[in-house]
Amino acid sequence: FGSGNVGDEMILVAALDALGKKEENIVVMTADEEWTKNFVKAEEGEDGMWYVGEQVVEFVPFFPTGGRSGAAWLLSRKYRKTLLNLQEEVGTIVFAGGGLFAIKSRACWIWSTVFWWCKKTFPNAKIRLEHQGVDHNLRAPAQRLAQKVFENADFISVRDKASRDALKNLGITKRVQVVGDRVEEWLEETKKSRNLKTKKRDKKILLLNSVSVCDQIFYSRIQNLYKNYSLKFVLMDPMDQQWVPTAFRGEVVVLRSEEEVFEVFSNADMAIGERLHFLVLAHHFLGNKKVQALREPYSEKVESFCEKTEISVFEAA
Repeated sequence: FGSGNVGDEMILVAALDALGKKEENIVVMTADEEWTKNFVKAEEGEDGMWYVGEQVVEFVPFFPTGGRSGAAWLLSRKYRKTLLNLQEEVGTIVFAGGGLFAIKSRACWIWSTVFWWCKKTFPNAKIRLEHQGVDHNLRAPAQRLAQKVFENADFISVRDKASRDALKNLGITKRVQVVGDRVEEWLEETKKSRNLKTKKRDKKILLLNSVSVCDQIFYSRIQNLYKNYSLKFVLMDPMDQQWVPTAFRGEVVVLRSEEEVFEVFSNADMAIGERLHFLVLAHHFLGNKKVQALREPYSEKVESFCEKTEISVFEAA
């Protein structure tokens, strides 16, 4: 958490809501403490503790996974002390969801490194891999990393059957539960679309999102089809800024909190996008008839979700 990725932060919001009902205290590892605190509406109490609702939540950095964080670990006693002070207190570690072992080999390296730091630092803690997305087409080194991690986990659940099959192909024989995407399930269970007040507006609103170049053929087609709509390009990740169409005539939206996410999606009338949690949120608030994938899914997780929800691909021509 803490990278600015809205999908990841929504996973955290959902996880805190679920886990806060079971655990006495929660520790959140985040790359940007202030960003995450703001997103989940954490408030400092009179006792100096941080609260999300009535739940006590402590925020700490991640274990080192690269050169800079490794150097910080070696040189900063405060960094080490913050994490090592928790050794006797942590009973359960939850990897709360997302495509940690999907798409990029680098992601597999980072998350397997975090996993082994957790095993070493908290040897008596149970480690749960929940709502995970796992790809079939990982490279051989990434497959071996993923295999070792899942073999050593105490609990595994995945967000789709494709991920369960990918684990079978890796030789994981322990029980794997298929439970769906954490954000999607949480939205349905908590009925987050209810009791949200929509704003009065002069025009209908179309939300856009892209993870690659939204070239002129797409943008022109969208402009022609939705000429009477206000366009909003939603940055689900800071890097999405580079994919805003050239000469875009609309609003570029940065989502900094759970409330802003719900405000934007609950006030939309149509949505065309690529990122998984853009489509998850749009589908929840609008239904599949008013949501389209911008182009053919760029990853297995998006393909699985679009197949399940019958979201069609936008016709550019």
